Amino acid sequence: MPKASVSEDTLDLTSLAYAVLVSENGSFRLAGQMLGVRTSAVSRRVRSLEDTLGVSLFHRTRRGVQATTAGLRVLKRARSILSDVGALKRTALQNSTGAEGRLRLGVVASIACGFSRHLLASFVRDHPGLELEVVEGSSAENIAAVRALTLDFAFVAGAPLSPRCELEELWRERVMVALPDHHHLATAKLIFWKQLENERFIVSHVDPGPEIQDYIIRSLADLGRHPNVEQLSVQRETLLALVGLAQGLSLVGEAEAGVTYPGVAFRPLDHEEIPFSLVWSQSNDNPGFRRFLSSARLRAAERRATHPSS
Repeated sequence: MPKASVSEDTLDLTSLAYAVLVSENGSFRLAGQMLGVRTSAVSRRVRSLEDTLGVSLFHRTRRGVQATTAGLRVLKRARSILSDVGALKRTALQNSTGAEGRLRLGVVASIACGFSRHLLASFVRDHPGLELEVVEGSSAENIAAVRALTLDFAFVAGAPLSPRCELEELWRERVMVALPDHHHLATAKLIFWKQLENERFIVSHVDPGPEIQDYIIRSLADLGRHPNVEQLSVQRETLLALVGLAQGLSLVGEAEAGVTYPGVAFRPLDHEEIPFSLVWSQSNDNPGFRRFLSSARLRAAERRATHPSS
């Protein structure tokens, strides 16, 4: 049989698959039955492949076929090629549906409890091939990163300005007062601003500390009081540790209150709520993010249905 050059344009993967099936069954007829095609169609495919490769793959006898020495080597490689192609198709499918890859999330508040944790836990459970990377930062930093596509999305408190980004409110959390567990209000079912007008508040210098500080000042100023609020150069965890040491009171979202801190009690503040929103960029082409966005909207709708006030 004359030798022929092999090119990417002439090598037929279907013919490779037919040849492998013929080898495994030792028969063109049985291979055709498994494929649901005529024996002659299988024979033509294999003959075309042999012409392309320039070697005979099988000894043909009345009792069936047997791979030649060259055929054994070619068919071994063919199985490897078909396996690689199958893996390539699965990878493409998984990435097109967001089944594999990485999601990068920016947060400004705790995801240890509450709706944010429920949302992320359910999504990670349903998409085990996706790796979740969480980055803490201020709302402004996270929004800038979303705009630059170094973050896929961010959870932010309220509805901050998000130029060239999309913003959608997902859930609301009650505002909680963090106070020492021996404070006289520590057992109150509900705390009102009037009861806090003479208290000292401490907030963190990192977000959402400055926003909380402004919120406290506005709320107490409405009562005609000059608020006592001090901004400290500490992170949230250290801030709450200081609350437990009776260095002042602070305000947190309901999710933060789900974490236990020594000496700290959490009580709801009147009927105040904090809206939390999802920020993302329409330019984001990460398929995993698109699946997350759909999941987030679904979970948020379920939450609103069961908790109409949130």
